[in-house]
Amino acid sequence: MTDPKYQGWKILNLDRCCSHDRVRGYDPFLDFIFRDHRWLVLLLARPVFRTRAPNVCLPPPGTSRSDLGRLAFPPEIIDLVFGCIEEPKDVTALAVSHRLLSVAGWHRLIQIRRSRMTTHSWSGDRIITLGELVEEIDDLPRGVRPRKMRDVIELPEHDRWYSRRDIKEMSGSYGRRLQEDESEDGDSEDDSDASGHEEDENIIEFEGREDEGFFWFVDKHFPELQEASKERRGGNDYNRGRSTPRSKLDGRRTDMFYASTAPYYPASSEWALCNLTGREYILASKIAKIPRWQHDCEARGPFIVHGKISENIFDLGALAMFLTAWSTDMGPVGEAGPWAGKRLAILRVEDLDEEEGATSWVDVSKEMHERVRQWMWRNHEHLEMNLAI
Repeated sequence: MTDPKYQGWKILNLDRCCSHDRVRGYDPFLDFIFRDHRWLVLLLARPVFRTRAPNVCLPPPGTSRSDLGRLAFPPEIIDLVFGCIEEPKDVTALAVSHRLLSVAGWHRLIQIRRSRMTTHSWSGDRIITLGELVEEIDDLPRGVRPRKMRDVIELPEHDRWYSRRDIKEMSGSYGRRLQEDESEDGDSEDDSDASGHEEDENIIEFEGREDEGFFWFVDKHFPELQEASKERRGGNDYNRGRSTPRSKLDGRRTDMFYASTAPYYPASSEWALCNLTGREYILASKIAKIPRWQHDCEARGPFIVHGKISENIFDLGALAMFLTAWSTDMGPVGEAGPWAGKRLAILRVEDLDEEEGATSWVDVSKEMHERVRQWMWRNHEHLEMNLAI
């Protein structure tokens, strides 16, 4: 049996049935928790989008719609045209072609970027940091279960359906058992009627088995994200094959226009890691000030910036994993995470009241600050020896 001290861990999104390769299941908790977890902050944080187009997009005074020539349609038609365009590069190209089109194009590009970011965001999803010793679904926190694979297979993280052949070729007892069942039933690929069983056979669901526990089933069958999903702008498709003054000017204009629609995380706002299920939140500014360990750190938006003593910090991404850690034997983590399997998000405090819920929000920053501080002190020898903290 694996020593609990050296068990591996994976971070799982239970609503999307996926994991992330930054926590791949092979490292002990103390070896990865102080790494840079900005990737998780970006997945959980809800960015802010500008609501008004910048002045550079506004047409000069006295500009007439007749300057658009054959495109001198009513504004409603212009909005309809932009609404039919899905690619950011196409919206950008049309919007920068004339200042009278810029504002409508700017709002459409904001809409597209917001939608795409929401599609890949983990904000509001149920998160758990799973230990290797979890063998059965019943080992998870009470009431916590991953969604069925058949219900999430169309999400961006799942790029294809499993075919009948895929299942048979997969290693492990599942494929062998499927073949054995078919042999006993007298069915084959050629003569079996899969119409009534297609859904069951195409989607692999976990079943308790001696040869493969839940943790390793997840490791094999849940897709791993490699990075917080990056936008594909595709702007280079329109780069004019030669470098002329005009093409350089057009390139700068499209770059400036696209950059003006970028999401951002206001550093002037107070940000917090939020448990949407329990209506609790923890301020980033409090976690940035844990004595000794977070010396000279500060919160800038949802990010905690390290000070002068060490590059190893405990940011909101680390806090999310610490509070969602769950295993049948927690080892050096100590207590199980009270937020394991809860819906998490990183939000501005000023936006909390917009979240639906029957109860008011509770600030638990003080007690969670103390929980993290005591945990660090219990493991101070490891931190000082291996991480120079």
